Amino acid sequence: MTVVVGGVGNVWGTLAGASLIGFLQKGIEWFNPSNTLAAQTFMIIFIILFIQFRPKGIVALKGRAAAD
Repeated sequence: MTVVVGGVGNVWGTLAGASLIGFLQKGIEWFNPSNTLAAQTFMIIFIILFIQFRPKGIVALKGRAAAD
């Protein structure tokens, strides 16, 4: 999930995606610490919605490296 959110083929995008997912999941768990399953469910919904709006990820490749 972190590679898809960050952008395929980009290490910095993967790190950004992992950080985003981790911070959001812990933020959701902070509201209800006893229910981690709900936090994971919300994260999957967030990722699905994120991919709908940014299918290439946070950091998309540009130029010759991007195969459009």
